[in-house]
Amino acid sequence: MAYSVLEQMHDKLVSAEHPLLVADERLDGDSLGASLAMADYLLRLGKPVRVFISEPIPEKYKLLPHQDLCFFESSELSKISADVAERVVQGLSGPRPLVLNIDHHITNPRYGHLHLVDHEAPATCEVVHRFFKENKITINKHIATCLFSGLIFDTTAFSNDATNAVAFSSASELMFAGARGGEAIRLLLKNRSVSALRLWGVALERLWFYEELQAVATCITLQDLEMFEIDEEEIGGLHNFLKGVIDHDTTCVMCEKSDGSVKISLRTDSGDVASIARARGGGGHAKAAGFSVPNSRLVCAADGCWRVENKL
Repeated sequence: MAYSVLEQMHDKLVSAEHPLLVADERLDGDSLGASLAMADYLLRLGKPVRVFISEPIPEKYKLLPHQDLCFFESSELSKISADVAERVVQGLSGPRPLVLNIDHHITNPRYGHLHLVDHEAPATCEVVHRFFKENKITINKHIATCLFSGLIFDTTAFSNDATNAVAFSSASELMFAGARGGEAIRLLLKNRSVSALRLWGVALERLWFYEELQAVATCITLQDLEMFEIDEEEIGGLHNFLKGVIDHDTTCVMCEKSDGSVKISLRTDSGDVASIARARGGGGHAKAAGFSVPNSRLVCAADGCWRVENKL
């Protein structure tokens, strides 16, 4: 029988003395869920596992276990993403560690000593689910909840283009394993404050056609966030909402970030927004991708359309 990549990865993890899990720079339900599910298993093996994340964990992920294993530093290290994890370990002292790469983003460069990047998978959590099944690892309720959370986050509760038969099959198995599915959907996708909904209203009033990206676009500024007294996390989901109500192929949401950058999220029904994002230093999927413009801000032009402008 062939010795699969997932089996090889398992053997390397079992023999690891100090495993470090690195979540994607764009911390979300999928990257966090996959990392914490793997952390749960490594804890069962008695490993002193840690999880590096790029930012503090938002409140909506409070359902996920083992968050005490996560660490975040506001140094240059916090800018490191899973896409450049190999560069992380190159900077560590001692022998160069082994790098394992599990992902589902089409823009992943397939770094590492062993990698499994399946861009047809509905979520990285589904790939990790396969890891557990292929290696005959018991999936407890904690792992099931983590993996289910990633699935529903990346498929928007089985409603976007990432949804396929594999997503439903995986979700069903995870529910039977004890995943807290209903609670995960409510916390990750449905909870919205009144202030957040009012801000969405402002964003909808700003809709315009963005010629450069051939997309219907809107934006949210730091001033908006201050006015409505909400944080950046609470605007999540606006781009998926727009995809459901706008009669146009591609949508774009621009958002000023507290680090001085402008984050641009793209969604499309056809075409390939991943190529647009990749050309600008970002990444993602063919139908959903994004990138950031550092040292920039949003400015409203005389025609009422907003533009990204470099700060002086």
